[in-house]
Amino acid sequence: FSQGGPSRDHTKMYFFFGLPGYGKTMFTNALINQLLKQKVFTLKLNMMYLIYQGSIIEWIKAAYEVAKEKSPCLIWFDELDDIDGLKQEEMRQFMELFARFRQELENSDHKVILIASSNYPWNLGSELFGAF
Repeated sequence: FSQGGPSRDHTKMYFFFGLPGYGKTMFTNALINQLLKQKVFTLKLNMMYLIYQGSIIEWIKAAYEVAKEKSPCLIWFDELDDIDGLKQEEMRQFMELFARFRQELENSDHKVILIASSNYPWNLGSELFGAF
């Protein structure tokens, strides 16, 4: 963010990938701690799935809505690989949700950035890459 957040001309969704130990988490933490100093939601899908038992999509929607209200804000989907634990219907909803986020962010002045990271992006499917 610069001077209060990204402009409409800047990308608002980022996807970091690489094998474990390649620095995705370190880079994102540096971005959060040194550059942004903004509100951050870190969503670890495997933990959300264990805790919320099936309502993960609703929690992601809620985090996004709060991020828009509290912007500038960053939402970080750490270890996106864990979506393979989602049921088929949840996976469809997850993909639709990311497509909606992209459309909203491209066509709005919301100062929200979405970051996702993955160790094994080739296991995620091409639909998810289209969202970023």
